[in-house]
Amino acid sequence: MNTEIEQSFYKNTPKNQLKLFFDFQKNHAYKKIVYNDKTEKYIACGNGEKTLIFLHGALVRPDMWFYPILKLEDKFRIIAPLFPPQGMGAQEAIDFVRFILMKENISKAVFIGYSYGGGVAQYFAEKYPELVETLVLSHTGLLRRENAKTQMTRMCKIIKIFPFCNYSAIQIMATDNESRFCRFL
Repeated sequence: MNTEIEQSFYKNTPKNQLKLFFDFQKNHAYKKIVYNDKTEKYIACGNGEKTLIFLHGALVRPDMWFYPILKLEDKFRIIAPLFPPQGMGAQEAIDFVRFILMKENISKAVFIGYSYGGGVAQYFAEKYPELVETLVLSHTGLLRRENAKTQMTRMCKIIKIFPFCNYSAIQIMATDNESRFCRFL
């Protein structure tokens, strides 16, 4: 930790967690890629036939996923793009993710999105369904447009739950405030 702000921010974090986090940052350096005439970054690591794409929330970075990445990188290939804190809209974000997938020769992946990253994941699945194997969303809303019911029905067909999740249903609020459930067996 270099600054007083960092020391203050992490003062209540257990030392072993802090070491794990900083070791992760040291051992998982960002790859750089030129996209739309700007240098963008992403984490690329892991081994495995399946690829997991971790999409972070607003105001955080891909290292928010450090613990799941550490636990999964022995079995999966992992990509975690860094979305800039401002200046990248949804269309540019999904095109950036698609650009990374093309550069890394990834034809299909599991998308895991938190908050803003969940919105990006949904939009990506809508625009490029052939590249999405599974969609996992956390702490995110559904995209709301005029065709929301049609979109939710489509999402029910796309979304699958990881085997280690103990949920058998995802509640989706339809545009007319009627609750619907999509079950996954």
